[in-house]
Amino acid sequence: MFGKIALFFSLFILLYIIPPGGFSAWSFESGVRWLYLFLISFLIFNISYPFIFRLAWKINAIDVPDSRKVHLKPVPRIGGLGVYLAFIFTIIRNFQFSSEIISILIGSSVIFIVGFIDDVKGLSAKSRLFFSSTFGLHSGSRRS
Repeated sequence: MFGKIALFFSLFILLYIIPPGGFSAWSFESGVRWLYLFLISFLIFNISYPFIFRLAWKINAIDVPDSRKVHLKPVPRIGGLGVYLAFIFTIIRNFQFSSEIISILIGSSVIFIVGFIDDVKGLSAKSRLFFSSTFGLHSGSRRS
């Protein structure tokens, strides 16, 4: 209950302090565009998380505790979906696409898709190794 009141109060204050022309225009003119993008991604993740939590239970993407696990209660495994959606929406909202940004989008999308499939269906170690070596997702893959 307190969290909902705090969120409502925070949104009210944010709407009150938005300057004419919008927060986006102000942040771009003031040179704090990255703060604006951080706030967008933060809000998107926090708004989408309850829906993703329910989706995890609906599609049975839950990590059940056993003797090898640290947690004592079942926890959702698809939290990366919220992070990915916030990241993608923020990059699209930024609307500055360079070849580096497009490469990051493609690479992160491959990583997300493989991880999501692994969370929902479960992939073998060979499959994960194939994707990581094929797309250069392991830590030592610097190409010149």
